[in-house]
Amino acid sequence: MTDSTTRRYNEGEVLTGVQRRRRWTPEEKVRIVEETYLPGMSVSLVGRRHGISGSQIFTWRRLMAQGALTAATAGEEVVPASEYRALEAQVRELHRLLGKKAMENELLREAVSRAAGPKNCCCARPRCLGMVCERGRRRPRRQPAAPVHHA
Repeated sequence: MTDSTTRRYNEGEVLTGVQRRRRWTPEEKVRIVEETYLPGMSVSLVGRRHGISGSQIFTWRRLMAQGALTAATAGEEVVPASEYRALEAQVRELHRLLGKKAMENELLREAVSRAAGPKNCCCARPRCLGMVCERGRRRPRRQPAAPVHHA
Protein backbone atom coordinates (compact mmCIF):
# COMPACT_ATOMS: atom_id res chain seq x y z
CA MET A 1 0.00 0.00 0.00
CA THR A 2 1.22 3.49 -0.70
CA ASP A 3 -0.97 5.19 1.89
CA SER A 4 1.09 5.98 4.98
CA THR A 5 -2.03 6.22 7.17
CA THR A 6 -2.97 2.55 6.65
CA ARG A 7 -2.25 0.05 9.43
CA ARG A 8 -2.70 -3.72 9.43
CA TYR A 9 -4.42 -5.49 12.37
CA ASN A 10 -4.73 -9.30 12.29
CA GLU A 11 -5.06 -9.66 8.51
CA GLY A 12 -7.40 -6.65 8.37
CA GLU A 13 -6.77 -3.07 7.46
CA VAL A 14 -7.74 0.08 9.25
CA LEU A 15 -7.86 3.17 7.08
CA THR A 16 -7.22 6.28 9.09
CA GLY A 17 -7.41 9.79 7.74
CA VAL A 18 -9.87 11.48 5.44
CA GLN A 19 -8.91 9.56 2.31
CA ARG A 20 -11.69 7.14 1.34
CA ARG A 21 -9.86 5.30 -1.43
CA ARG A 22 -6.63 3.41 -1.36
CA ARG A 23 -4.10 4.30 -4.02
CA TRP A 24 -2.20 1.51 -5.74
CA THR A 25 0.86 2.21 -7.83
CA PRO A 26 0.97 0.62 -11.28
CA GLU A 27 3.78 -1.66 -10.07
CA GLU A 28 1.59 -2.92 -7.18
CA LYS A 29 -1.33 -3.50 -9.55
CA VAL A 30 0.86 -5.52 -11.93
CA ARG A 31 2.27 -7.55 -9.04
CA ILE A 32 -1.23 -8.31 -7.71
CA VAL A 33 -2.54 -9.27 -11.17
CA GLU A 34 0.48 -11.51 -11.81
CA GLU A 35 -0.18 -13.15 -8.44
CA THR A 36 -3.63 -14.26 -9.69
CA TYR A 37 -1.96 -16.28 -12.49
CA LEU A 38 0.23 -18.32 -10.10
CA PRO A 39 -0.69 -22.00 -9.67
CA GLY A 40 -3.16 -22.55 -6.85
CA MET A 41 -4.20 -18.90 -6.68
CA SER A 42 -7.53 -17.46 -7.66
CA VAL A 43 -8.78 -13.91 -8.08
CA SER A 44 -10.95 -14.15 -4.98
CA LEU A 45 -8.09 -15.52 -2.86
CA VAL A 46 -5.68 -12.79 -3.96
CA GLY A 47 -8.43 -10.22 -3.50
CA ARG A 48 -9.07 -11.30 0.08
CA ARG A 49 -5.34 -11.34 0.83
CA HIS A 50 -4.97 -7.72 -0.32
CA GLY A 51 -8.40 -6.42 0.68
CA ILE A 52 -9.49 -5.82 -2.91
CA SER A 53 -12.74 -6.86 -4.55
CA GLY A 54 -12.59 -9.45 -7.29
CA SER A 55 -14.17 -7.07 -9.78
CA GLN A 56 -11.35 -4.59 -9.19
CA ILE A 57 -8.74 -7.26 -9.90
CA PHE A 58 -10.59 -8.36 -13.04
CA THR A 59 -10.58 -4.72 -14.19
CA TRP A 60 -6.83 -4.53 -13.59
CA ARG A 61 -6.38 -7.80 -15.53
CA ARG A 62 -8.30 -6.35 -18.47
CA LEU A 63 -6.24 -3.13 -18.33
CA MET A 64 -3.05 -5.13 -18.15
CA ALA A 65 -4.09 -7.17 -21.21
CA GLN A 66 -4.69 -3.89 -23.07
CA GLY A 67 -1.26 -2.61 -22.03
CA ALA A 68 -2.56 0.23 -19.87
CA LEU A 69 -0.72 -0.88 -16.72
CA THR A 70 2.55 -1.70 -18.47
CA ALA A 71 2.68 1.75 -20.11
CA ALA A 72 2.50 3.29 -16.67
CA THR A 73 5.19 1.02 -15.27
CA ALA A 74 7.49 1.77 -18.21
CA GLY A 75 7.62 5.37 -17.02
CA GLU A 76 5.60 6.67 -19.97
CA GLU A 77 3.09 9.42 -19.48
CA VAL A 78 -0.52 8.23 -19.52
CA VAL A 79 -3.11 10.62 -20.94
CA PRO A 80 -6.86 10.24 -20.38
CA ALA A 81 -8.80 9.19 -23.48
CA SER A 82 -10.96 12.33 -23.37
CA GLU A 83 -7.86 14.54 -23.37
CA TYR A 84 -6.39 12.47 -26.23
CA ARG A 85 -9.57 12.93 -28.31
CA ALA A 86 -9.57 16.68 -27.61
CA LEU A 87 -5.95 16.94 -28.74
CA GLU A 88 -6.71 14.95 -31.91
CA ALA A 89 -9.60 17.33 -32.69
CA GLN A 90 -7.28 20.29 -32.12
CA VAL A 91 -4.69 18.82 -34.52
CA ARG A 92 -7.40 18.27 -37.17
CA GLU A 93 -8.54 21.89 -36.78
CA LEU A 94 -4.97 23.15 -37.09
CA HIS A 95 -4.46 21.07 -40.25
CA ARG A 96 -7.65 22.55 -41.69
CA LEU A 97 -6.51 26.09 -40.88
CA LEU A 98 -3.06 25.42 -42.32
CA GLY A 99 -4.61 24.21 -45.58
CA LYS A 100 -6.87 27.27 -45.68
CA LYS A 101 -3.90 29.61 -45.15
CA ALA A 102 -1.86 27.79 -47.81
CA MET A 103 -4.72 28.28 -50.28
CA GLU A 104 -5.02 31.98 -49.35
CA ASN A 105 -1.26 32.34 -49.84
CA GLU A 106 -1.47 30.75 -53.29
CA LEU A 107 -4.36 33.04 -54.30
CA LEU A 108 -2.50 36.11 -53.07
CA ARG A 109 0.65 35.13 -54.99
CA GLU A 110 -1.41 34.72 -58.15
CA ALA A 111 -3.11 38.09 -57.60
CA VAL A 112 0.25 39.81 -57.08
CA SER A 113 1.70 38.25 -60.22
CA ARG A 114 -1.36 39.33 -62.25
CA ALA A 115 -1.22 42.83 -60.78
CA ALA A 116 2.44 43.12 -61.64
CA GLY A 117 1.63 42.34 -65.27
CA PRO A 118 4.09 41.23 -67.89
CA LYS A 119 7.67 42.34 -67.42
CA ASN A 120 8.34 43.38 -71.01
CA CYS A 121 5.65 46.02 -71.57
CA CYS A 122 5.83 48.75 -74.18
CA CYS A 123 5.44 51.48 -71.59
CA ALA A 124 7.20 49.69 -68.68
CA ARG A 125 4.19 50.17 -66.43
CA PRO A 126 3.13 47.35 -64.09
CA ARG A 127 -0.61 47.58 -64.85
CA CYS A 128 -0.34 47.12 -68.60
CA LEU A 129 -2.59 44.16 -69.55
CA GLY A 130 -3.58 42.67 -72.85
CA MET A 131 -2.40 43.73 -76.30
CA VAL A 132 -2.93 47.47 -75.68
CA CYS A 133 -1.45 49.22 -72.65
CA GLU A 134 -3.11 51.86 -70.46
CA ARG A 135 -1.70 54.61 -72.67
CA GLY A 136 -3.23 53.13 -75.77
CA ARG A 137 0.02 51.83 -77.18
CA ARG A 138 0.24 48.47 -78.79
CA ARG A 139 2.50 46.01 -77.12
CA PRO A 140 5.29 44.82 -79.33
CA ARG A 141 5.11 41.21 -80.32
CA ARG A 142 7.86 39.03 -79.09
CA GLN A 143 10.22 37.85 -81.74
CA PRO A 144 10.93 34.14 -81.53
CA ALA A 145 14.44 33.46 -80.38
CA ALA A 146 16.83 32.61 -83.18
CA PRO A 147 17.82 28.97 -83.19
CA VAL A 148 21.24 28.37 -81.71
CA HIS A 149 23.59 26.28 -83.79
CA HIS A 150 26.40 24.61 -81.95
CA ALA A 151 29.55 23.84 -83.89
